[in-house]
Amino acid sequence: MSDLRTNSVVVCALDDVPPGTSRRVVLDHVEPLAVHNVNGTIRVTSDTCTHADASLSEGYLEGSAVVCPLHFAEFDVVTGRALCLPAELALTVYPARVVDGHIVVELAGEATPESSG
Repeated sequence: MSDLRTNSVVVCALDDVPPGTSRRVVLDHVEPLAVHNVNGTIRVTSDTCTHADASLSEGYLEGSAVVCPLHFAEFDVVTGRALCLPAELALTVYPARVVDGHIVVELAGEATPESSG
């Protein structure tokens, strides 16, 4: 579901992302997203590692850092900053909030749900 006035989109249910986990979400017209649950706080970043084409949601969370499953680059999911080599470029971070048990993400342009997994 999309709100074209604010470019908000519901990406998944809060229950779909238990604390300490990440979930990949694919939308039309935007890069794949990773929804992270950091001890009950939801953070949303781009899902693709900036070092290599790996899905960060297939890695793991250590506190507020997501670790890439391919070469173990780490990123801060709050700021998007690369925390160690081999990654040097930051992730895109998207504002998110929980509304009625669903995670809502603010996007720069129109997006519609395609699939999530």
